[in-house]
Amino acid sequence: MYEQTGQNLLLRTEYTTEIVHDPPLILPARVYVFPKRVEEVERGALHVMVRPASAEPWLGIFALGYASSHVLTGVFPTAHPWRFVAVSGGYGYLVDVREPERTVFLKEEPVVTALKSDAPEQLLLGTHRTVTAIDESGVAWTTAPLSSEGLSELRISGGELCGIGWDAVSDSDRAFRVDLLTGAVVLN
Repeated sequence: MYEQTGQNLLLRTEYTTEIVHDPPLILPARVYVFPKRVEEVERGALHVMVRPASAEPWLGIFALGYASSHVLTGVFPTAHPWRFVAVSGGYGYLVDVREPERTVFLKEEPVVTALKSDAPEQLLLGTHRTVTAIDESGVAWTTAPLSSEGLSELRISGGELCGIGWDAVSDSDRAFRVDLLTGAVVLN
Protein backbone atom coordinates (compact mmCIF):
# COMPACT_ATOMS: atom_id res chain seq x y z
CA MET A 1 0.00 0.00 0.00
CA TYR A 2 1.29 3.48 -0.78
CA GLU A 3 0.33 7.10 -0.94
CA GLN A 4 1.93 9.38 -3.48
CA THR A 5 1.74 13.02 -2.48
CA GLY A 6 2.97 14.48 -5.75
CA GLN A 7 6.31 13.37 -7.17
CA ASN A 8 8.32 14.62 -4.19
CA LEU A 9 7.14 12.32 -1.38
CA LEU A 10 6.23 8.63 -1.44
CA LEU A 11 4.80 7.09 1.72
CA ARG A 12 4.66 3.30 2.01
CA THR A 13 4.22 0.99 4.96
CA GLU A 14 7.74 -0.38 4.40
CA TYR A 15 9.56 2.90 3.69
CA THR A 16 9.28 6.55 2.71
CA THR A 17 11.16 8.46 0.05
CA GLU A 18 11.54 12.19 -0.27
CA ILE A 19 13.16 14.22 -3.01
CA VAL A 20 15.51 16.66 -1.33
CA HIS A 21 16.45 19.79 -3.24
CA ASP A 22 19.13 20.79 -0.75
CA PRO A 23 21.07 17.77 0.54
CA PRO A 24 21.45 17.80 4.35
CA LEU A 25 24.62 19.29 5.82
CA ILE A 26 25.19 16.06 7.73
CA LEU A 27 24.80 13.16 5.33
CA PRO A 28 23.44 9.81 6.48
CA ALA A 29 25.96 7.01 7.02
CA ARG A 30 24.96 5.41 3.72
CA VAL A 31 25.11 7.43 0.49
CA TYR A 32 24.76 5.76 -2.91
CA VAL A 33 25.52 7.32 -6.30
CA PHE A 34 23.87 5.89 -9.41
CA PRO A 35 25.07 4.75 -11.82
CA LYS A 36 28.01 3.35 -9.90
CA ARG A 37 30.57 4.22 -12.58
CA VAL A 38 29.72 7.89 -12.86
CA GLU A 39 32.81 10.12 -12.82
CA GLU A 40 31.15 12.96 -10.96
CA VAL A 41 27.67 13.93 -9.87
CA GLU A 42 26.64 16.82 -12.03
CA ARG A 43 24.29 19.63 -11.27
CA GLY A 44 20.67 18.60 -11.47
CA ALA A 45 21.11 15.07 -10.14
CA LEU A 46 18.09 13.73 -8.26
CA HIS A 47 18.70 13.41 -4.49
CA VAL A 48 16.32 11.03 -2.71
CA MET A 49 16.30 10.45 1.04
CA VAL A 50 15.10 6.91 1.72
CA ARG A 51 13.87 5.97 5.18
CA PRO A 52 13.21 2.21 5.54
CA ALA A 53 10.87 1.34 8.42
CA SER A 54 13.36 -1.11 9.96
CA ALA A 55 16.80 0.21 8.93
CA GLU A 56 18.92 3.34 8.88
CA PRO A 57 18.06 5.99 6.28
CA TRP A 58 20.20 6.43 3.20
CA LEU A 59 20.61 9.02 0.47
CA GLY A 60 20.44 8.07 -3.20
CA ILE A 61 21.98 10.41 -5.77
CA PHE A 62 20.74 9.62 -9.28
CA ALA A 63 22.63 11.05 -12.27
CA LEU A 64 20.65 13.41 -14.47
CA GLY A 65 19.84 12.15 -17.93
CA TYR A 66 18.68 15.24 -19.81
CA ALA A 67 18.25 18.79 -18.58
CA SER A 68 14.88 19.23 -20.26
CA SER A 69 11.33 19.94 -19.17
CA HIS A 70 10.18 17.34 -21.74
CA VAL A 71 11.47 14.38 -19.72
CA LEU A 72 10.32 12.98 -16.40
CA THR A 73 11.85 13.40 -12.95
CA GLY A 74 10.31 11.83 -9.84
CA VAL A 75 9.96 8.81 -7.59
CA PHE A 76 7.33 6.19 -8.46
CA PRO A 77 6.11 3.11 -6.57
CA THR A 78 6.13 -0.39 -8.05
CA ALA A 79 4.04 -3.47 -7.25
CA HIS A 80 6.90 -4.81 -5.12
CA PRO A 81 6.61 -3.52 -1.53
CA TRP A 82 10.36 -2.73 -1.26
CA ARG A 83 11.06 -1.30 -4.72
CA PHE A 84 10.56 2.05 -6.38
CA VAL A 85 11.65 3.68 -9.63
CA ALA A 86 13.61 6.92 -9.49
CA VAL A 87 13.61 8.92 -12.73
CA SER A 88 16.19 11.70 -13.07
CA GLY A 89 15.91 13.76 -16.22
CA GLY A 90 14.58 10.76 -18.15
CA TYR A 91 17.05 8.18 -16.79
CA GLY A 92 15.23 5.41 -14.90
CA TYR A 93 16.59 3.44 -11.94
CA LEU A 94 14.84 0.43 -10.35
CA VAL A 95 15.77 0.56 -6.66
CA ASP A 96 15.40 -2.02 -3.89
CA VAL A 97 15.18 -0.12 -0.60
CA ARG A 98 16.83 -2.98 1.33
CA GLU A 99 19.69 -3.46 -1.15
CA PRO A 100 20.36 -0.16 -2.93
CA GLU A 101 23.69 -1.47 -4.24
CA ARG A 102 21.63 -3.76 -6.53
CA THR A 103 19.94 -0.81 -8.28
CA VAL A 104 19.26 -1.48 -11.95
CA PHE A 105 19.66 1.23 -14.60
CA LEU A 106 16.72 0.95 -17.01
CA LYS A 107 18.09 0.97 -20.54
CA GLU A 108 15.05 2.50 -22.26
CA GLU A 109 15.39 6.27 -22.15
CA PRO A 110 14.46 9.04 -21.93
CA VAL A 111 11.42 8.33 -19.75
CA VAL A 112 8.80 10.94 -20.58
CA THR A 113 5.70 9.50 -18.89
CA ALA A 114 4.66 7.13 -16.12
CA LEU A 115 1.30 5.40 -15.77
CA LYS A 116 -0.05 3.09 -13.09
CA SER A 117 -1.97 -0.04 -14.06
CA ASP A 118 -4.10 -1.70 -11.38
CA ALA A 119 -4.86 -4.94 -13.21
CA PRO A 120 -2.23 -6.22 -13.66
CA GLU A 121 -0.41 -4.13 -11.05
CA GLN A 122 2.36 -2.44 -13.03
CA LEU A 123 4.23 0.81 -13.40
CA LEU A 124 4.38 1.71 -17.10
CA LEU A 125 7.27 3.92 -18.21
CA GLY A 126 7.01 5.48 -21.65
CA THR A 127 9.81 6.87 -23.80
CA HIS A 128 9.31 8.60 -27.16
CA ARG A 129 9.14 5.17 -28.83
CA THR A 130 8.57 2.32 -26.35
CA VAL A 131 6.85 1.37 -23.10
CA THR A 132 8.41 -0.70 -20.31
CA ALA A 133 6.33 -2.46 -17.64
CA ILE A 134 7.68 -2.86 -14.11
CA ASP A 135 5.82 -5.42 -11.99
CA GLU A 136 6.51 -7.17 -8.69
CA SER A 137 9.37 -9.20 -10.16
CA GLY A 138 11.09 -6.26 -11.91
CA VAL A 139 11.07 -5.46 -15.62
CA ALA A 140 8.21 -7.52 -17.07
CA TRP A 141 8.53 -6.47 -20.72
CA THR A 142 9.47 -3.67 -23.09
CA THR A 143 7.53 -3.15 -26.29
CA ALA A 144 8.98 -3.06 -29.75
CA PRO A 145 9.03 0.54 -31.06
CA LEU A 146 5.47 1.90 -31.15
CA SER A 147 6.38 5.16 -32.84
CA SER A 148 9.12 6.75 -34.88
CA GLU A 149 9.12 9.71 -32.49
CA GLY A 150 6.48 10.38 -29.87
CA LEU A 151 3.65 8.58 -28.12
CA SER A 152 0.41 10.36 -27.32
CA GLU A 153 -3.05 9.81 -25.85
CA LEU A 154 -1.86 6.94 -23.63
CA ARG A 155 -4.63 5.33 -21.59
CA ILE A 156 -5.38 2.00 -19.96
CA SER A 157 -8.55 0.21 -21.00
CA GLY A 158 -9.64 -3.42 -20.60
CA GLY A 159 -6.23 -4.88 -19.80
CA GLU A 160 -4.55 -2.96 -22.61
CA LEU A 161 -2.49 0.19 -22.98
CA CYS A 162 -3.90 2.19 -25.88
CA GLY A 163 -2.30 5.14 -27.60
CA ILE A 164 -1.11 6.79 -30.77
CA GLY A 165 2.36 6.79 -32.29
CA TRP A 166 3.71 8.68 -35.27
CA ASP A 167 4.92 6.49 -38.17
CA ALA A 168 7.72 8.08 -40.23
CA VAL A 169 7.24 5.81 -43.26
CA SER A 170 3.60 6.76 -43.78
CA ASP A 171 4.04 10.22 -42.22
CA SER A 172 0.90 9.67 -40.15
CA ASP A 173 -0.33 8.85 -36.67
CA ARG A 174 -1.12 5.20 -36.01
CA ALA A 175 -3.15 3.79 -33.11
CA PHE A 176 -1.77 0.86 -31.12
CA ARG A 177 -2.77 -1.47 -28.30
CA VAL A 178 -0.42 -3.28 -25.91
CA ASP A 179 -1.49 -6.35 -23.91
CA LEU A 180 -0.51 -5.50 -20.33
CA LEU A 181 0.16 -9.15 -19.42
CA THR A 182 2.52 -9.97 -22.29
CA GLY A 183 3.61 -6.67 -23.86
CA ALA A 184 2.36 -7.91 -27.24
CA VAL A 185 1.58 -5.03 -29.60
CA VAL A 186 -1.31 -4.70 -32.02
CA LEU A 187 -1.06 -1.83 -34.51
CA ASN A 188 -4.33 -0.47 -35.86
